Amino acid sequence: MYGVLALLLDIAFREKNYRIFKTAIPVSFVWVMAFATLEEFSQIWIPARNFDLIDLAADFIGVVLCIAASRLVEIKIKKVDFSSYKPTKKIREDRE
Repeated sequence: MYGVLALLLDIAFREKNYRIFKTAIPVSFVWVMAFATLEEFSQIWIPARNFDLIDLAADFIGVVLCIAASRLVEIKIKKVDFSSYKPTKKIREDRE
């Protein structure tokens, strides 16, 4: 769930990063992990819920993987040359 949220935020805030020690950290990672950490720690005070560091680690892994996938797809799309696209005969006929 947090991975999907991170993916959507990464698309929304494309190329927005925080600079920490000359390292670019995606805005989507910071915000989603802050929310996930707050949500996980809030479970300490809810009797029906359990605080679990493994759950927080799973959130972290999901967020990292989804942001990495988002960035890889963006790189692949930038490499595609859409200017060389020529419509097929069927598409040309449908346009007319």
